[in-house]
Amino acid sequence: MLHTIIYHGRFTPNFERLRRDKQDFLILGVDGKERFPVEPPSAKVDGIVFGYMEKSKLASDPKRGIFAVKVADIVLEHPIELKPRRHSDGKGYGPKDPLFGDQSAKRLLRDMIAKNPEQETELMAIYHKYFGGALPAPDPGARLPEEVTAADTLYEGAVRQVSVNAYERNREARHKCIAHYGVSCCVCGFNFETAYGKAGKGLVHVHHLRQLANVGKKYKVDPIRDLRPVCPNCHAMIHSHDPMYTIEQVKTLLRRQVAWAMNCSALCE
Repeated sequence: MLHTIIYHGRFTPNFERLRRDKQDFLILGVDGKERFPVEPPSAKVDGIVFGYMEKSKLASDPKRGIFAVKVADIVLEHPIELKPRRHSDGKGYGPKDPLFGDQSAKRLLRDMIAKNPEQETELMAIYHKYFGGALPAPDPGARLPEEVTAADTLYEGAVRQVSVNAYERNREARHKCIAHYGVSCCVCGFNFETAYGKAGKGLVHVHHLRQLANVGKKYKVDPIRDLRPVCPNCHAMIHSHDPMYTIEQVKTLLRRQVAWAMNCSALCE
């Protein structure tokens, strides 16, 4: 099955028009030059038609690039940044609409659902129509993109694709962070070895305090300043909010719930 993604104009002046079902898009690209108009997809397409827009290149806009804004007749509440290697079989976006296969289309839908949980029912209906079955499970680590896993130097920030937006990381940085802070979660104190014995020795996630999506360029990571050991539960909580929660904010949430649980327990005695 072949899928495609077609141009819907510049993001800043056009996204709200799209949300109101208007099609009077401005076809000037972000460089000020006239772009290709919105046209029907290729006759070869027998799958899903997605839509995308170009983000502004204003210096004040922290997120620049190409964003998926539509799938079939559904306009996304929260557009997602497109990565050709992940979402369109490595093909770029331009006058000739890219044609791509099922795996890229599934990944694109899965990423849309992850970013737009309030539209999950509508998006899942599209998934079932074309692919059937259940949504594939996320790739390992997909929901925790800030995990420090690999790279050869202490420089971070070069984007690579794994399953969601991920970044080249540094194993040495992870080791230095753990050597300094230990392997107990700096939010809740959980320690894998204490809980599971030798089988849990050395297990912990390493969280990057700076959201690299907002860094925009390579920089030299300081393992002591920029990284903290956290358990998977607390790591998931940190990244459950956009912008991500700080460690202190998650500690506050945890303290409130512990206090609430203790109060309820006392009332029930």
